[in-house]
Parts: sequence; structure tokens; C-alpha cells
Amino acid sequence: MDHATLYRVARGLRVNTPDFFKPQDTGDLRAIVAGLDLARHEYLLKTVPGTVEAEVRNGRFTKVAGGDPEAIRANCLEIFSRLGEFPMIAEVVPGEANQCIGVSMVVDSRSDPVLAYCMKRLKLYTYSRGGFVHPYELGANVYCESVRDDEALEVATRLARATRYSGVITFEFRRDSRDGRLLLIKADPRFIRATSLSTALGMDIPTALYRVYTEDRVEPVSTTYREGVAWLWPTMYLENLWENRGDRPVRRELLALVRNLHRVEALAQLSLRDPVPALMHVQWRGRVWLGARCRGLARRIGSAARRAPTLRVSSSATSSS
Repeated sequence: MDHATLYRVARGLRVNTPDFFKPQDTGDLRAIVAGLDLARHEYLLKTVPGTVEAEVRNGRFTKVAGGDPEAIRANCLEIFSRLGEFPMIAEVVPGEANQCIGVSMVVDSRSDPVLAYCMKRLKLYTYSRGGFVHPYELGANVYCESVRDDEALEVATRLARATRYSGVITFEFRRDSRDGRLLLIKADPRFIRATSLSTALGMDIPTALYRVYTEDRVEPVSTTYREGVAWLWPTMYLENLWENRGDRPVRRELLALVRNLHRVEALAQLSLRDPVPALMHVQWRGRVWLGARCRGLARRIGSAARRAPTLRVSSSATSSS
């Protein structure tokens, strides 16, 4: 989960990573920021998840650095004041959602994969979109499908063995839109939201993980699986579509989704055997959406009231009345 450490391990294996810098002190920070190629590249500030309670509550561990050296330094110093260490400064890998490749794995105590499959993101719940140099999207996965990417599978296997990892993990990669190279972005040593896709593929991750920790030796699951099987987070997909309606043709996207619905075999939160999590999620997102609309309406009313002309009654008119 420490990106800088993970990237160093990856580079030792000759695995591609974004260019990155980890300041050790204020002098180091000043020199690093001065050397950034802000005219040709964009950068992110990455912190280690769970470092302090405030970061856990915030839930956002990646921040767009911006194109101003002074702002980058100020952001790094602000993060240092809260965490006691500087963030990693990493170059943005250009590319949109469909250039993100995830490899989900269950790894046994010998760091050998018991199962592994690839998925390609199709849509993100976007929290940042660039950029002034090249386009990119950052956000949470809301729509993905199974794919076959032998290079990503091979690299993920080497990373799991090099870190002596055991358990469930997803390695996230991105193909650079400029040259097609596969670059490591991060590792999530946990169940990800799209884990139900594994069940649809016949490579059930929870069952495999249980067997890894309860049996002496687990035989690897078949490495063949169907491609093009999709997972969807319906509420967040539609919410993101609405919030970005000014940038995207909503009708065209909805028609494309409807045409491909037959490929969706796994959904976030929804199970007909247990509908309660889905119902709780829908009411939560409904309250969030309604609250945002009410706050927006209140701001518009307040702004209109401030712009309204003030009526002034002359003293002569007052006296005559």
C-alpha cells in the first residue's frame, strides 16, 4: 500500500512504473518540485492509506498536484503537517478508463497464485479528469468486464512472489496511451468492490481464500475464463452519468449500456437472495443526492437574494404618507 516501496520493488523486477519522487525533507522537496517538467507532464500526490485517522475519514489518498510549483510545494507541506511525512509525487499515466487493467488474485502461503483473472475498466466514477497536456481519468470503478492480458497476469504473479504476499490482492495497471506500455499503478491487498465478478467467472475469490487458509495445499483453479463478462455498479454509474451530462452524450451512453446488458452477470451490492444491502445503498445515495440538490437550491436562492436590487423609500414620500 506504500506506493513508493511498491514501485521500487517493481523496478527491481524491471516492471514499468510512473516516474516518481519521494521527498525526505523541505530541501529535497524544493529540489524535486523545481525539477518537475510541468510543461509536458502532470503529477499526482499519493499518500499511504490508513496513515492517520483523518486520512481514513477523508478516504482520498491521491490528489492532483496542479501545474503551479508553489501550489505543489504548499500541498506537500500541508500533507506533511498532518501525516508527518511527504507524499509521493508521481507522474500521471495518460489514458482513459478503458486503458485500466486489474489483475485479481488469490495467492497461497508460498506466494503462488491459486487463481487469477484480468478485468478492464469501462467506466469510472470520475473525481478528476485531465488535463492540460494529455487526457486522463481518475476515479472509482463502476463498470468493468473480464479480459485476457497475459502480460498483466505474468507481471502480477512476479510482484506477488517478490513481495512474498499471501492472500487476496488486486494489482492495477494502466496502458500508456502514448506507446501502449503496461505500467503498474497500485496494489489493493483486500476484496475490491467488483469481487462478485469472480463468482460469475467460476473463479470464486472468497471460496478460494477460505481454502488457502484452511487447507495445507490448494490446487490452482483453471486459468481459463470467459472474456467479456461484465460487472456493474448501477447507482454510481447512473449518478456519474448525470453529473457529467454536460461532457458526455447521455442518451448514447445509455443506449450502449442497454445493448450490452446481456453481458452484465454481476452487480454491486445486489443479490436476489439478500436484497437488503442494495436497498440500503439506494436509500443512502438517494439521501446524498437529495441533500446535494437542496444545498444547491439554497445557494441559488441566496445568490439571487444578494443580487436583487434594494428598494429605497425617499423621506419626502414617507412624510407625505
